[in-house]
Amino acid sequence: DSPAAWFAAAEAEFEVSNVNQLLERCTISEEQRISQLLYHVEMGDRSPSDFYRYMGQLAGNSANL
Repeated sequence: DSPAAWFAAAEAEFEVSNVNQLLERCTISEEQRISQLLYHVEMGDRSPSDFYRYMGQLAGNSANL
């Protein structure tokens, strides 16, 4: 009942069911996220902390480079 085993089983099921292909079609690429972050992000009516969190979500793993 370990979380690691559950996630491994879920990943295997996704692979068998071609869910990964569906996710790839429905999500934006890392390049698109970075472009949006650099050129199209506006604070709008977000609080500074919400804006920071939103930018971190857009950056994803790229923020760790």
